[in-house]
Amino acid sequence: MSKKPGKAKKMKKAAKAAMNQKKAKAERIEPRKPEAALSARKKEGIRVAIIWFPGSNCEEEAAEAVSLAGMKADILRWNADPLVLREYDGFVLPGGWSYEDRIRAGVIAARDPVMDTIKAEADNGKPVIGICNGAQILVEKGMVPVGKPEADMALAPNINPLVHGYYCDWVYIKAENIKGAFTAAFRKGDVISLPVAHGEGRYITEDSEIKDKVRKDNLVAFRYCDEKGRILEKFPFNPNGSQGNIAAIYNSMGNVMAIMPHPERSALKKQLPGFAGTAREGMTAAACLKVFESMKSYIEKRKKGAAMPGQAAIKQGGS
Repeated sequence: MSKKPGKAKKMKKAAKAAMNQKKAKAERIEPRKPEAALSARKKEGIRVAIIWFPGSNCEEEAAEAVSLAGMKADILRWNADPLVLREYDGFVLPGGWSYEDRIRAGVIAARDPVMDTIKAEADNGKPVIGICNGAQILVEKGMVPVGKPEADMALAPNINPLVHGYYCDWVYIKAENIKGAFTAAFRKGDVISLPVAHGEGRYITEDSEIKDKVRKDNLVAFRYCDEKGRILEKFPFNPNGSQGNIAAIYNSMGNVMAIMPHPERSALKKQLPGFAGTAREGMTAAACLKVFESMKSYIEKRKKGAAMPGQAAIKQGGS
């Protein structure tokens, strides 16, 4: 018995739609013709590149958070054409296990040529956020806190009384520096809830000059705290033993931030523990989306030629 013409037509249409969807996703991850893609991108408003390394696994969540904040996100491979990368307004280094965390977390990805391009763009003022493994890459590259690869600061293995190595749970962090590119939408002292998921997230340095610079220049973006905003060094409030309860840290210009917790995983209210609202309420913005909304605001001001935070502005802190 032959198939009904109507059914065959529907199957053919579905197959074509699936093929187009697959093609669109492939082009989103890696444009086949960089030069042609550039002219199109210039007309698309604020565009942010999510850099995918072998082993990254949070690129889709990062792209979704960027989109929710009103920007356009493209996921690009680590070997993308530098010509393409330079046309983006900002960059996200997502979480995961780049290169299987071999040697130590982030050290191999930090030496990829793509990071030279991103560092050069950051030096020109473009915003860069590294989340979890992305934060480890930024620290290994020396882009935070002092901008020197040889700087003696690391994200060391967790110190945790419950487990050895990887630890995943919800934590609270408190906004400290609200003058940077990723915190301007917050008020000083705001407390937000979001998850941590890492094995090497403990900010540490024994270099007195770095400690002094971080303190004097107000480079700490967020600190781990309790629900009321109290800075408590003990577990579980500080989930990894991070020095000074540091959860996120800026560079001196305030346009590069390394953050170990995951704001992209708690950008909507439905993602928060204990949420009991309606489906519509669940799709509204949670506090963590302000990280990406701040990024958008920074890019908009930069495009208009407004003064960027810079070291002098960061020192002022904010209220």
